[in-house]
Amino acid sequence: METTTSKIPGFIRITCDKNHYLHRVGSKEYPEIHDVTVPEALAAEWEEIPLADVPKYTEAEYSAKTVELIRRKYSQDDEIAILRKFADLMLPATANLTDEERDARDRHAEAVIVELSQYNDYAEQCKAEAREILSQPRDATQEGGVV
Repeated sequence: METTTSKIPGFIRITCDKNHYLHRVGSKEYPEIHDVTVPEALAAEWEEIPLADVPKYTEAEYSAKTVELIRRKYSQDDEIAILRKFADLMLPATANLTDEERDARDRHAEAVIVELSQYNDYAEQCKAEAREILSQPRDATQEGGVV
C-alpha cells in the first residue's frame, strides 16, 4: 500500500498492486479497489488486503442468494403460514377437550411439526447451495464480476 499527496488539498491518494484490494476497515463489503483518494483524516480507515484474504461473498450476498433459492419452493406467505401454525401449537390446550378432539389436535400437531421440519431441511439445503454457488469464481458475465 502506498500513499501519496493528492492534487486536491487535504486529500491523499492510496494505491496498491493488483494482488491486493484496498478495504475500508470495519466494512463488510470488499469491492475491487486498487486506487482511492480520501481526506487525510480518513487515511487510517483504509487497509490493504491480499486477494486470498478477500471473502468470496458477503453476508448480504449469502442471505439474498439463500432467500432466492428458498423462494423456488416457498413464498414468504408460505413461510409465515408454517410459523403461525407452529406458534399456535405453543398455546395451551383447552382442558375441556374430548378424547376425540385431543387426538385430532395431536394429529394436527404432528403434521405441523413434520411440515416445519421439511421446511427447515429445505432451508438448510438452500443455505448449502448458496455457499456453493457463491464460492465459485466470478467472471465478467456474472453480477459483481470484473469487466
